[in-house]
Amino acid sequence: MTDLRLVQGISNRLVGSSGVRTLLVTARTAGSAAQLRAQGGVQYDAALLRFGAAIRTPGLTLRREGTITLDGVVDRGATSLGASLFDANARFDDRLPWELQAGVTVVAERGEAEVNVRAYTPVAPYSLMATNEPTRIYGDAGSGVPTVATHPFDGLTSVSNGVVNVTIGGHIRLIRGRNVRVHGGLATNRSPAGTTDQVFNGVDVSSWNVGASGTLAKFQFAVGVNLRTDTPADVLVRNVLTGGPVRGQVDVGVGGLIYSIAYQF
Repeated sequence: MTDLRLVQGISNRLVGSSGVRTLLVTARTAGSAAQLRAQGGVQYDAALLRFGAAIRTPGLTLRREGTITLDGVVDRGATSLGASLFDANARFDDRLPWELQAGVTVVAERGEAEVNVRAYTPVAPYSLMATNEPTRIYGDAGSGVPTVATHPFDGLTSVSNGVVNVTIGGHIRLIRGRNVRVHGGLATNRSPAGTTDQVFNGVDVSSWNVGASGTLAKFQFAVGVNLRTDTPADVLVRNVLTGGPVRGQVDVGVGGLIYSIAYQF
């Protein structure tokens, strides 16, 4: 199941010798799809090694729906320009990549270590959201005679790069004969969003975790911490009346603490 909702509002005003210039834009795009995917895999266990691999197909779309709404105006005093678009039956096309997974685990007497690799195939540029309805451009050049023109909606283009993510983790029993284990792991989560994608912004995230678990007498416990950080991404928000772009930065930082304790009677 995929649900996408994009909402944007812009309000920009400039005061100059010629008066007040105003830009107002509201836009909403929504889409949903139900897709059927298949996954299959194999596993082989040896004395000290465990091997596994799996493949996941792109989605077979069973249901889809979409909506596009746009209304904007630029008021320059004597002249004005506006645009509007509405389609309650827009085409929402969510194309998913092939996913390939493989992993190997080393099993020893006092611990285990595992390496997993997950790869995603690229997706060529396509219109994630499209419509046959035109954008209506209306304006007044100051002569008092309004004009109305139509322009095809080019759609919202999405493109995905092929990426490979790696996860490394494991645990070790520090003291022989004691059921106390120390756990740790590292993982990458690279974004597949392409540089020309008009819908998604790419943010590469890395995570690590460390913890311990075990049994002491009749007590069972587990405790761990997790941290996710990203490489800050520069995002174009919108061009405004000054002609220059407004840019922002996406920055992700998430920390977590997991713990549990139990007593066996």
